Amino acid sequence: MRFKDSLEKMILLAGRGIAALVCAQRLAHQGCSVTCYGFPRQEGPTVLLGHDTLALLRSLFPASDLTALGHPIQGRDVLWGDSPLTQLSAPACATPLSSLVNHLEPALLPSVTLSSDRPQSSSVALWQVDVTGRHAHLATQIAGATVNSFGQRCMVTIPVELKSGKCDRVSMESIPSGWMFLCPTSPHAGVLQVMLPQAPPQPERAIQIALSQSQLIAEQLLSIDPGAWRILPAAPQILTVLGSDRWLAVGAAACTFDPVCGDGIGQAIRSALLACAVLLSGSDQIPLTDALRHYHLRHRHTFAWHLRHVYNFYKPLLTQPTWFEELIKTHQFLSSYAAYNLLHQSQFAYQLKNLALEPNT
Repeated sequence: MRFKDSLEKMILLAGRGIAALVCAQRLAHQGCSVTCYGFPRQEGPTVLLGHDTLALLRSLFPASDLTALGHPIQGRDVLWGDSPLTQLSAPACATPLSSLVNHLEPALLPSVTLSSDRPQSSSVALWQVDVTGRHAHLATQIAGATVNSFGQRCMVTIPVELKSGKCDRVSMESIPSGWMFLCPTSPHAGVLQVMLPQAPPQPERAIQIALSQSQLIAEQLLSIDPGAWRILPAAPQILTVLGSDRWLAVGAAACTFDPVCGDGIGQAIRSALLACAVLLSGSDQIPLTDALRHYHLRHRHTFAWHLRHVYNFYKPLLTQPTWFEELIKTHQFLSSYAAYNLLHQSQFAYQLKNLALEPNT
């Protein structure tokens, strides 16, 4: 894509998370004038970066050394429903999301402008991109888009001290009140995450109940920090409108996955790469309206598949009334004609190749 002047290629990214960094890096490489604005991430959940996600990050940020970024994980132990314990080989890296973002940001300089405040020139920008996360502040404010959320479930996270032993394996188990995930972050410490159908009025009590129901994770804990819990929203959601002329929602602002899938970071990166292709489109071969239509369809198709996967994963929990109510909207959607069409979409008009949309032949 060729630009006539500096204003025509000005792109503003509202947000400084992982999707924003990927967009900024790719767009700047294509000659765009890119500004990321917002406050640097100071906190966030601990994320597990699998082999494919790490490989993708290394290809996008080759100058950033990711080898010592987090704690190495070799496998996963899963105790779910009535199934016996399953032990999987799953190499990964556990790291706070804030550490990942802060580690990659310097690689953008000096090609990308990083700012805490929204630039005054935002009104003349070619595109404004919402990468503010699941709240989608920009899309809801400037475009009137609304968030379609599939539930109210939340994740209660708390730092823990581990007994000596399985510091290189994560553990996951279902319990009557939800499910739990234990992720080591060092040889002697980790993060416990408890998924519940709604925010508990007494988080510490909810954690105690969850541990009393545990057959796998509780025995690995030496102690917990009772006053350090945090509650994070965890229901999958998607915007009713993902973009139009001059604005686009990307990453978690476009759609957010349930943490049970373990692919939230990977999805944010893939969303960012597809968004870059849309932002650089507008040629005679692929009109912008067609590129935006493809962007919407791809996200909705991926989201529908995610909901079906999540629903099947949660089925053993449906005996609990609170979880049945939590998942009823997902069940209704998956039973709809719209979901059938999305799930059986086998051919798309375009494919992503080398950061560009090309017609499928």
